[in-house]
Amino acid sequence: MWIYPKVLGGWRSLYSTKDWQTGSLLIQFAGADQIEVAVGGNKPKEVKFQYRFKSRTWHHVAVVYSRGRRLVQLVVNDKVEEQADFQEAALLNMKPAWLGGWQGGLRWFAGDIDELRVWNTARSPRQIRATAGMELEGKEENLLAYYKFNEVKGKTATDSSPNGNVGYLCG
Repeated sequence: MWIYPKVLGGWRSLYSTKDWQTGSLLIQFAGADQIEVAVGGNKPKEVKFQYRFKSRTWHHVAVVYSRGRRLVQLVVNDKVEEQADFQEAALLNMKPAWLGGWQGGLRWFAGDIDELRVWNTARSPRQIRATAGMELEGKEENLLAYYKFNEVKGKTATDSSPNGNVGYLCG
């Protein structure tokens, strides 16, 4: 996803799935200019990365989660910045999703988000780099959800993949 934070500080969610059930996913700015990834059912549940983002700058951000390898990576502008390991890793539950906020309007992200993609596989930095600056067809293998933000209708973002995953807009 591409992000342009206008304001950093506080709790600002980029992507979240419903409740805190096992497999729920939360990607947010946690308290300052750092991203935290939390997965319900994982040990540890939250991982806060040390990479510091700048406001008023576009960043290409990918969060790569591998249940099998029990790890999460933060990829910023095509470079793996950090990696963290889990003792236990849950299968992700990807629906429904809140974009730019947390479960119905809390922790709203003060900025812009573009081209948010959810994959059913842990992508390599090379794969991420190859498609970072281009619009996809939406039919790519292992693509679960693809929000271009070109077809926003009210409070929802259209999923341009064939899977029909509605993204609820917050903020």
